[in-house]
Amino acid sequence: MNNNWVAVFPLIMLYQNLNKIKCSLISDDQLDFEAPPLAPISKLISVITTCVKETLDQFKCFVEDDAVKTSNVATDGTAHQLTSNVMSICGQLLAYEETVGTLLKGVQHQGTRKLPQSNIHRQMATYINGILKALEKNLESKSKVYDNKCLSALFLMNNYNYIRNNLKESEILTLLQDNHHDGVDLDARYIDWIHKQMEVYRLWYQPMIDVMAESNAGTVFRESDKLKDSQKDAIKTKFKVFNTTLEEQLRVQQKWAIPDPQFREWVREGNIEAIIFRYEDMCKRYEKVNFSSNDKKYIIYSTEDVEKTLTMFFDQKF
Repeated sequence: MNNNWVAVFPLIMLYQNLNKIKCSLISDDQLDFEAPPLAPISKLISVITTCVKETLDQFKCFVEDDAVKTSNVATDGTAHQLTSNVMSICGQLLAYEETVGTLLKGVQHQGTRKLPQSNIHRQMATYINGILKALEKNLESKSKVYDNKCLSALFLMNNYNYIRNNLKESEILTLLQDNHHDGVDLDARYIDWIHKQMEVYRLWYQPMIDVMAESNAGTVFRESDKLKDSQKDAIKTKFKVFNTTLEEQLRVQQKWAIPDPQFREWVREGNIEAIIFRYEDMCKRYEKVNFSSNDKKYIIYSTEDVEKTLTMFFDQKF
């Protein structure tokens, strides 16, 4: 990140320590904060309160208006560094929830009196929810950098999956759900967004689906049938389209990445499920039909070969 936002945490800890000192010097029935030696401590606490609140407000603006919206995206579609940094800072803020919630409210500890816990939870939930919305808006802008729509969708999927996993591993998800922000299930919202981007990503194999759908819904030829040249050419074209698309996408998508092993496997399985059975049906339909003197020139891949090829996506070691 361009700004050193983590510098806010020493200020938060200093605020906590100064309040402990102040509380040790006073009792609840003696709240003259201007009396020595409380005056300099109270003044410093006031300055820190303003500084921390302004910094947190600026952080939210930075996440939404990040000056490098259209740069610094990974060519392989992995989650952006901004996503990692934002989730890390939100997690650290939650570790200081009572103090940060008080500071976000814009009040100072008055002796031993504190904000109600429910109030603190609401302040934190509202702030973090705002940060997540700003991050989502920023990621949408960054996704438009990619010329390839499928890679753009993969980038958003990787980011949404990273955020979702981070929320589940921390207490942030519980905090937001308990405070009913937006009235939706936050985990379900990210799952829905992932599925929507998955539909865009799957456009890569649409040419294959189209030719296989035409084949499986078309005329059934017998082995003894004598085909017209136009019929032979149509069958050859189907396999050419399938083979060319598979080979081109292997070349392209081996360079893409899904760091999360479980998520990577889920995407691969989706590709396999959408293609293998259709391809198997197409091969069975034409493998004994006399459409070429050398049908192996067109039926290049077995179903096992196709499945193996699809498992090589997102793996640069091949």
